[in-house]
Amino acid sequence: MVDQALLIDWLTLRIGLGPSLGNALTQRIRECCNTVHCCNSTGELVWSKKSLDIDALRSDTPGICWMMQSDGKEEYLVIGASPASLEHGLNVFGSLDVQHCARVLIERAGKALNAVLPGFRFWQCQRIDITGNYVLPDAASVKQALRQLSLADGGRRRATTKARGGDSVYWNPSSDLVKGKAYHKGPQMAYLRRKGVLDVSDDLISLGDRLLRLEHTRAARFFRELRQAGKWWWDLTKEQLTGYFMDFFGPVTGGVR
Repeated sequence: MVDQALLIDWLTLRIGLGPSLGNALTQRIRECCNTVHCCNSTGELVWSKKSLDIDALRSDTPGICWMMQSDGKEEYLVIGASPASLEHGLNVFGSLDVQHCARVLIERAGKALNAVLPGFRFWQCQRIDITGNYVLPDAASVKQALRQLSLADGGRRRATTKARGGDSVYWNPSSDLVKGKAYHKGPQMAYLRRKGVLDVSDDLISLGDRLLRLEHTRAARFFRELRQAGKWWWDLTKEQLTGYFMDFFGPVTGGVR
């Protein structure tokens, strides 16, 4: 494997409704909320949660996922996206600078809401995906690498594949702490182009057909524990993020860079 390049491929942030977000925007968000109720077979209420009416809240579709969240004490607006896709229109290459990526996400969300949102220090981070691109000689080499990864034994970290088949390989897929995924980028790009989601050239599709992608996720529990330790997510350096990626994938790739 050669030509590895790391980027932050996904970032999820949340901010509490109220003073930090501003009274006017908080009111607007609450006015666009519905409540979803789940009942069991006897009609008893199992759970309820707030749901955003996205079309009522914003006027465009900038590639951001929106949701409401509650920890039982406070309600949060949650935004998530690929900073690389927002900035460049394609998430093959991008930045590993977490502050830059947060600014890209927050500024784009602000434009969608027609509001000036607070800076990144007012937000909690819930998820970061650190992704590595590996350029291989051809598509067949990517398929072979995925087959080898599906058989790799990284100690307690064992690979799984989707029950319906396919090339994607997963590690700890249900974890709220750390997880990983490997997949072939080219077919995903071709699928998104057919769906009209992605506008890319044949040359880029050909390049993507040689790309093996490894994605490492630091999830909600990781950031909760970081906060409890008195540390800030925006202080995570490129070197730390690279270290997380290599620590996770090293046991199954033999430390290949």
